[in-house]
Amino acid sequence: MTGYKNIGLIGASGDIGKIILDGLVASSSFNITILSRKESKANFPAGIIVRKSDFSDADLEVAFNGQDAVISAVGAAAFGGQKNIVNAAVRSGAQRFIPSEVSSNGQNETALKLTPFFGQKKALLKYLKTKQSDGISWTAIATSGLLDWLKGLQCYSTPKRPVTGTSTSRLLKPPRTRSWLYWKKQQGLNGL
Repeated sequence: MTGYKNIGLIGASGDIGKIILDGLVASSSFNITILSRKESKANFPAGIIVRKSDFSDADLEVAFNGQDAVISAVGAAAFGGQKNIVNAAVRSGAQRFIPSEVSSNGQNETALKLTPFFGQKKALLKYLKTKQSDGISWTAIATSGLLDWLKGLQCYSTPKRPVTGTSTSRLLKPPRTRSWLYWKKQQGLNGL
């Protein structure tokens, strides 16, 4: 059984996207295509295909053509637009989708109360379940709160972040898994 080889990544210049990209590059197992906004000036490692996009449905579908898996690392402002990304991935024939779920478990009621915009994450996973019949599987990776981004807190510290990229890379290799939520509880966060 072979894993996914051609990987499309959206949000690679963001905080989480950089971590995921580093994990994919370090594995040396993937052909990576980054979708980047047309106006972006971000730089990426040599050997990575960078495709500028307007993120329209038609452009996403063309960009995902030939991709085995699509990873979304979009920020909170774009959580609501992930359904369009899923739809384009399905239409293009991608087999796997990894949504922007990194951080607290968006299915956890306590996390939803603390961060109501995570409701968009919960809705997306519900939507992904409906798309499984269209031939796409998915994995949501919830690492726990990214609290070191708040001044003075060190719950999800910089040394732990590479695990997110490595875990993402490993989930794209055999054995293939069914659709699911991967939740890595970080020490000291009590289920958030």
